[in-house]
Amino acid sequence: MDIIYHELMDLMNDDCPVCALMSKRLSEKIEFFLYEAVNDRGLRKEISVGGGFCNTHAYQILEAGDPLAHAILYSDLLADLSVNLRAGNVSRHTGKCVFCESAAQGEKIYTAKFAAYYEEVEEFRSKYAQSGMLCKKHITDAAVLIKKKGIREELCNKTAEKYDLLIKDLEGIRRKSDYRHSHEPWSEGERTAWKKAVAAINGCRGIK
Repeated sequence: MDIIYHELMDLMNDDCPVCALMSKRLSEKIEFFLYEAVNDRGLRKEISVGGGFCNTHAYQILEAGDPLAHAILYSDLLADLSVNLRAGNVSRHTGKCVFCESAAQGEKIYTAKFAAYYEEVEEFRSKYAQSGMLCKKHITDAAVLIKKKGIREELCNKTAEKYDLLIKDLEGIRRKSDYRHSHEPWSEGERTAWKKAVAAINGCRGIK
């Protein structure tokens, strides 16, 4: 099996493994970009043509730190903006974020790999049943790619069962938030269910 197989297996910890792998790779790319590629003039030109980064990735890069990298990048972007404003041209940028495009390409690969592994490898299906949970987008995308009807139905049913358990924990939160039941201790699942519900519907933080 290739490295993506092992990465997906390792990342099945009650979260969406496709999202988790996208997030891992994105963090690696941001780190590489800041420390190795920020002086690449071709890449900086591509970023400038796009008008910078999307809001999500701009702030992820900011959180990574590195004032020098930001000084290099944003002096380009601000100078370009200043020139265009003086020329009365405020709409020349493509609006394409290089990290969004990279993430979208990776997402297609990881989703296709997940579907193939789930369809063909019993060990992978067993691991998912034990501790994985695809988010709304990736269960939809993966299910479409699985050709064997029985396997596709199994994946959908297993995922629905996981969502049902999550709903049960959310209902527990609602119950114990009522003053009549507020003395009841929260279960381990209830302590994290509200955060897992956000990830189940929206994917991991920073993943579009």
